[in-house]
Amino acid sequence: MKTMKAVLLYENSNELILREVNIPELNDGEALIKVKSCGICHSDLNIIDGIIKPPKYPHILGHEIAGIIEDYKHINREEKCLLKIYFKKPKEGF
Repeated sequence: MKTMKAVLLYENSNELILREVNIPELNDGEALIKVKSCGICHSDLNIIDGIIKPPKYPHILGHEIAGIIEDYKHINREEKCLLKIYFKKPKEGF
């Protein structure tokens, strides 16, 4: 199975740990994004501080990303989506 790097938060800890984790198999309507940049927002800080409890531990933080679509499974273009996709032609020689 392929792996990816992820910043994990474990229960009863506010320390963030970078680990290699397995890339989950895609379900219908999901896309695999190769993250190029990721932000930690105020909600993430509330999770780290224990103010908000995540759905499960260990918890992967960072949901504000910019990246490249690597794979997808049965995406219906007519459905509303939380993913905004921008297509940009690469610069020549880049």
